[in-house]
Amino acid sequence: MTHKLKTWPEAFEAVFSGRKTHELRVNDRDFQSGDSLLLVEWDPQTEQFSGRYAICQVTYITPGGAFGVLPQNLVVMSIHVVNSSKTCVINRETMEVMLGVSTHEDFGETKQEIDPQPILNIE
Repeated sequence: MTHKLKTWPEAFEAVFSGRKTHELRVNDRDFQSGDSLLLVEWDPQTEQFSGRYAICQVTYITPGGAFGVLPQNLVVMSIHVVNSSKTCVINRETMEVMLGVSTHEDFGETKQEIDPQPILNIE
């Protein structure tokens, strides 16, 4: 399963640069080890996509309730970046067409399967 997720600039940059190797999220999508995350940089101030993305593989899951500290509705995912837009930045309209969304409201409230292949071939 591939999950599309908006990611704010500071957190996105940390993943993009390799400093951040985990993702903490509300587990509203039944995230599993082996899933892919399509992290798309989203600026909440401008309400626009930057055009940068990272495709990550989920390598390990720490479920909610673990160790008696993590709230039940959260999940910590260990992630490994497998592809990113380091060689290509695309505009918001192109990103929306590629992801099959027309507005930011359509982006990611439910689990959806997508084919990341068109993104992988952009250079």
